[in-house]
Amino acid sequence: MMGSKWAVVSVKNGANSALKDCKEQFEYLDSYECIVICFDADEPGVKAAAEVAELFGGKAKVFKHSKGYKDACDYLREGQ
Repeated sequence: MMGSKWAVVSVKNGANSALKDCKEQFEYLDSYECIVICFDADEPGVKAAAEVAELFGGKAKVFKHSKGYKDACDYLREGQ
């Protein structure tokens, strides 16, 4: 989806464990100069994105989904 231009990782067990997963892999994730967080646009995803963004401070950016898109799969289905 990203054309292999950037490293992409996923949390192991969804939004509810995102903060824990990111803390466990903090050293690796923090080695990047910019971290874009793209969790689902539902309540747990939005909450987890805010928590993880706080963990990484100013280098974290939270992706805001376009209207009608809940997650990355929606973009793939639409050829985006």
